[in-house]
Amino acid sequence: MGEKIKETAQEAASEATQEEKQTTNEDTLYARIGGEAGVRQLVTLFYDNMEVSGEAKHVLSLHPADLTSSRLKLWEFYLQERMP
Repeated sequence: MGEKIKETAQEAASEATQEEKQTTNEDTLYARIGGEAGVRQLVTLFYDNMEVSGEAKHVLSLHPADLTSSRLKLWEFYLQERMP
């Protein structure tokens, strides 16, 4: 009886592992936030909020006056981080 339970548990674990391997890109956070466009929107919102937030004043002062390159670099960084 004990061997049968152990065997069943191993089979269940194997099936769970197979299901995890079959996870598609649809299940990733990257996909759920909208892929590249979603990441761009998050970066835009981040810098837009940083520009108006008094709490971010010091951090903003460490950036160039024109945040275009900073926005691009952060977006590229996040895209790079999602690549395998």
